[in-house]
Amino acid sequence: MIFHTFLPNNRVDTIVLAARWKPEDLPFLKVTLSRLTEGGENVIVFGPRVEYKHDLPWILALSILKDNMSLIDGNRRIEQKATDELFRRELAGMNIPYFSLYQAICADSTCRTTDDAGTPLAFDYGHFTDGGSIFIADKVKAWGGFK
Repeated sequence: MIFHTFLPNNRVDTIVLAARWKPEDLPFLKVTLSRLTEGGENVIVFGPRVEYKHDLPWILALSILKDNMSLIDGNRRIEQKATDELFRRELAGMNIPYFSLYQAICADSTCRTTDDAGTPLAFDYGHFTDGGSIFIADKVKAWGGFK
C-alpha cells in the first residue's frame, strides 16, 4: 500500500525508518531502501538503540543499592552495538543517511543512562522516557541529517 498507493499520491519530506533492528533485517531493509530511493524519496535510517537485559530504572536502582555501577554495563545487550556497526557500514555503501541511536547514547566507551534531570533515558529495556526522547531529539537536531 505504501509503495503503490500512498507515496505516488502524497508528498512527504522525509521517510524515517526505525525498528528494533536485528542483523537478519538488513537484506529486507536494503530492498526497501532501493525501492524508496528509486522513487526519489529522501530516506533516513535510525539504527538500533541501546537495550538492557532488564528494565533500566531497575538496573540503575540496583547499582546504587549495591554500590556497583558495573551492573549497568553488565546488563547492556552487546549485540545492539554490533548491529549498529553492521548497519552503519552497509548503508554507507548505499549512500543512505544513517543516524546511530547507539552512538548518540554511547559516545566513546560510556553509555548515557539518564537525562540532565537524572531521569532514566528508558523506562524498560530500551523504550525512551520523555526525557530520553528529548535527549535523542537534541542529538538528531545537532546531527543535522534532515533536509
